[in-house]
Amino acid sequence: LKRAFSALSPLDRLRFAGEMLRSARLARAQDGEAVRAAIEAAAADSESALDAAVEAVRAKFPAILTPMVYERDVYLAWSLKRSKAVCGSSLVVGVVGKGH
Repeated sequence: LKRAFSALSPLDRLRFAGEMLRSARLARAQDGEAVRAAIEAAAADSESALDAAVEAVRAKFPAILTPMVYERDVYLAWSLKRSKAVCGSSLVVGVVGKGH
């Protein structure tokens, strides 16, 4: 998160903090049943919900995607390769990509 936050410009950091506060305030204002229904609806179609969330972030804060998504995937792949070498294993299995 530190790298993602530092990827934002100072103005975008303020905008991002404002968005987080606004989201928290909206979540508190809704009743628990409405929030639960929204979570269940998103879980039912998690692929499109994840795509929608990434697209929303891309639209408002494109600089944050590089460290949070793309660099994360590269780091996880590197970690798997390193794990194989350190453990002396011939096979290491891991799930890398969107949603993992």
